[in-house]
Order: sequence, then C-alpha cells, then structure tokens
Amino acid sequence: MSEADPPASAPSASAAAPGRSLKRNIVHALIGNGVYNVCRFLVVVLLAKLASADVLGQYNYANALISPVILFFTFNMRAAMVADAYNRVTFGSWKTTRDLGLLASLVVVAGMCAWKWFDGASTALLLIIAFLALGKVFNQASELCWAMYLKRERLDRVAWSNVWIGVTMLVPFCITAPIYFVLVSNGTLPEERYADGAAWAALGGAVGALAVYLVYDRPSVRGAPDCDPAWTWASVGSVFVQVLPLGIVMLIINLCDSVPRLIMEHRTGSTTALGYFSALAYIAMTANLLLIQVGIASANRLAQHYNRNFRLFLRLAAKLTGLALALGAVVMLGTLLLGRWLLAVVLRPDYAEYYPEFVIVVGSQCLGLLISILGITSTQMKLYWVQVSIHATVLIATAAAAWWLITPEAPVRGAAWTFLIRAIAQVLLYAACMGWAIQRRRRELAAAADSQAV
Repeated sequence: MSEADPPASAPSASAAAPGRSLKRNIVHALIGNGVYNVCRFLVVVLLAKLASADVLGQYNYANALISPVILFFTFNMRAAMVADAYNRVTFGSWKTTRDLGLLASLVVVAGMCAWKWFDGASTALLLIIAFLALGKVFNQASELCWAMYLKRERLDRVAWSNVWIGVTMLVPFCITAPIYFVLVSNGTLPEERYADGAAWAALGGAVGALAVYLVYDRPSVRGAPDCDPAWTWASVGSVFVQVLPLGIVMLIINLCDSVPRLIMEHRTGSTTALGYFSALAYIAMTANLLLIQVGIASANRLAQHYNRNFRLFLRLAAKLTGLALALGAVVMLGTLLLGRWLLAVVLRPDYAEYYPEFVIVVGSQCLGLLISILGITSTQMKLYWVQVSIHATVLIATAAAAWWLITPEAPVRGAAWTFLIRAIAQVLLYAACMGWAIQRRRRELAAAADSQAV
C-alpha cells in the first residue's frame, strides 16, 4: 500500500466532507488574521506614541526571551495535525502531548523570571515576561482547535477566534497607555513607570486569550465526532517522536528572531535601540503574516494533493510561490515610495531617522514571503528533519552575522543587515531542499506506477 492510499481502517480526512471553496477559506483567513495583526500593530503604535522606545524595547525583549521556549514546547502541532490527512492519531493524543508541552514551557519561563530577578531586572519587566508568557500559552491552547477547523476547512471559525484574540489583546493597551501617558506627562508618575502600564495590559491580553479559548474554541471542538478524546502513554510518546523535529524547527526559527535582539540589548546595555528596531521589523512583517495565513488556509489542500495527486500539489505550490513573489514586489515598491512618511506619521518623527534600515528590513521580509510558502509546503510534504538541518544552518549564520554586525555605535543598522543575511540563507537552502524533495517524490510515484503495471 502506498502513502497515497488510506489504510482500510482509517477514517476519511476531515476536510473531505465540507468541500468548501479554497478561495473562500483564504478570504476568511486574511480577514481574521488581518484584524489580529492590525490589533498587534496598534499595540506597537500605542507604545511608540504614548510611551517610549525603551518600553517598546522591553515589550519586545520579553517576547524574544519567551517565544522560542513556548513555541518549541508546542511543537507546531497544528501543522502536524493537518498533515495527518487520515486521522491516524486521536485528538486526545494530540491534546495530551500539547498540555504536557505547555506545562513544561511555563516551568522554563518561571526559571527565566527567577534568573532575570537575580540579575536585577525591574519588576515591570518581570511582569511583562510572565504575563506575555501566559498570553502565549493561552493562545497555543486554541491551536489544536484551529487544526480541527483547518481539517474541516472551516477557516471562518479560525478567523473569528483570531479577531477576538486580537481585540482582547488591544483593548487593555487602549486603556492603560493613555492613562499612564497622562500620569507621566503631568508629573504624577516618573517616566520609567510607563512599563507598568505595558505589564498590566499584557495581563489583560492573557485573560482575554483564555476567555476566547474557554468560551469560543473549546466548546466548538469538545465532543465532536472527529475529536476522539482517547489517548495512551504509548500514543503520546509516538506523537512526541513525530512532532519533536517540528518543535526543534520552531525553536531555531524563533532563535533566529530572538538572538539578534538579545545581542542588541546586551551590546547597548538598554532596550531603547531594540524598541526602534522592533517597530521597523513589525511594520515590515505585516505582509508576511498575511501571506502565512494564505499558506495555512491552503495547508490541508496541499496535504491532500501530495497524498493523492502530485500534479495538483505542484500546481498549487507554484501558485502560492507566484503570489509570494508578486506581493513582495508590491511591498518593496510601496516602501520605497511611502516608507519614510509611514515611519514619521504612523509612529513618530524620530523613527523616520531609521528609514535606510527600514528598507533593508523590508527587503528581508519580502524574501521571507517566499520562505513562508516554502516552509509550509515542506511541512505538508513531511520534510521534518530536513527542515531542522536547514534552520540549524541558518541559526549559525544569523548568530555569526549578529555578533559581527551589531555594534554599540550602529545597533539598528547591524540588526537590519543580519536579518537580510538570514533571509538569503533561508531562501537558498529551502530552494535546494524543495528541488531534492520534488525529484524524490517523482521517483517514488514512478516506481509505484511500474510495480502496479507489473
């Protein structure tokens, strides 16, 4: 029996029944993720306009610390569940593995907070780290629900979940940022107390993410026919072995983001330069985040085609690659025409001083559009360990570039060039990986066809 054939005892793929339009699913994904990322962007704008670059830097420093840990211990299970086209693994096995991973991530984050406390970090920074970690854990609790939505091709439910998470994240900042701005402006509080507002807003976002999971996502999945709660320790161990390389990939990817930021904070001794760079990087990242949703919306279809019709798989992958290239060209043109104005008006005039660095960061993110599609396609081809090798190589290149280029005199410029070097390395390695994997699959299918002919 070939990989393309379902086992006789396996249930049919969850996505087969709805037969929903891929275009409609992509529209839902773009709307939901678009609202979510607008909310994230407005958080950055509020901190940049009403607080300071240092507070924005603390917020992003906390993210740089905790994101690799939490994303490693969640093992990118949403992608693995979608790639399980015939539901060979029960939902209970996925959920138990995820719950154990989330618990482990909280233990590690608690250790980080203790380390920063002994290192003399401010109470506000410790609270930001802890509350952002809780918010990310609660967001990850919804991930398996999203995987079931994807398998059913119900991207409308993913979209609404994204919308509510984004709104509940933004609203606390809309409350605390103006209050602390007024209190600091009239001299009631010292300027360093801006960070307290960011900490309490992060707590509000965490509570909101938990509410979305408990009220919206969990009831939508619990008790459904395709969500078998059964699990055994053997099945959990099997899932862990399967998703471990995906967790390593997520760890390495996030370290590639975090290491330059951590080196920048170390070299400058403050989070101010990190605040400026993070604002530039986030604006440039917006198009990438939207394209990732197109890839995620297409992930189930890619997995189905890879198992059943390789020609359709290649056709869909080519369309997604073309979309990435076209969107990258549009984003780069818009940056050259409007980038300086965008930084000065949307953020503050002092951010516009970093327009040359902004252009470099946008260039790296345009390459990142292509990387996102190649990464999603590789995952649906189950090239897990190959991706580990790719991203390990990229991490080494990124760390070396960051250590060499990020200096106390020009930390933002060094970080921008580091991100561009990282993107170029990823594109070259992924292109080589995909070429090899496509040829291997063609040989497998040709061999299977020859054996059937005999």
